[in-house]
Amino acid sequence: MENQIKYPIIHPALVQGTPEWHKIRLGKFTGSEFCRLVTKPKAKDALLSEGAKTYCLEVVSERLTGKPAKEEFSNYAMEHGKQWEPIARQTYEALYGTKVDQIGFIDFRPGVGYSPDGLIGTNGSIEIKCPSSNVPHLDFLRMTNLKEESAKYHWQVIGGLLCSGREWIDFVSYSPFYPAELKFKKYRIYAEEVQEEIAFLDEKLQIAEAECQKIITELYEPSTGLLTI
Repeated sequence: MENQIKYPIIHPALVQGTPEWHKIRLGKFTGSEFCRLVTKPKAKDALLSEGAKTYCLEVVSERLTGKPAKEEFSNYAMEHGKQWEPIARQTYEALYGTKVDQIGFIDFRPGVGYSPDGLIGTNGSIEIKCPSSNVPHLDFLRMTNLKEESAKYHWQVIGGLLCSGREWIDFVSYSPFYPAELKFKKYRIYAEEVQEEIAFLDEKLQIAEAECQKIITELYEPSTGLLTI
């Protein structure tokens, strides 16, 4: 009998943005899209919103085809982020006298994964944003609550705490356009303070995975493995 795979699985040598990284993410619910699963359904008895169900369809399509549900593309904002994220990471290391270890991907469990921007020691991690326009960074400089400022990034951070098992995540915004004293903003979220949200996201991920399995089961006759349509 083969040994069962033990999760989570960390892929330290995998480089984010490479074809290998894109491939390992296929067919999985991943951090940047976690926010789509937590939107409130319109129907009172519904477990997932229509947007969440659409996300499930995308995940299933990737599992069945081995191709991304959305066309991969690059734009100025993405290239800007790639250019300045290493500088933001170096700035963090210099400011706090610590090393940020880069890893490619965390397979949290079958069908769920997360790509941290770095792990810090044994307890921490980091999520870096480098806005390509000036106003978002200004908003981050002034913010006191990440969830109120950006629900998308908030749930990405919550998912990061869930998948990494770390005690805290530092959300960092970095802009090269601002004066030196305003280029960098750090906002820390502790896992112990958001346990309810971590559990809520975990539940939504389990419901979404069940939805994916239901869709696939509907396509095939269990006893024969043949298409039912």
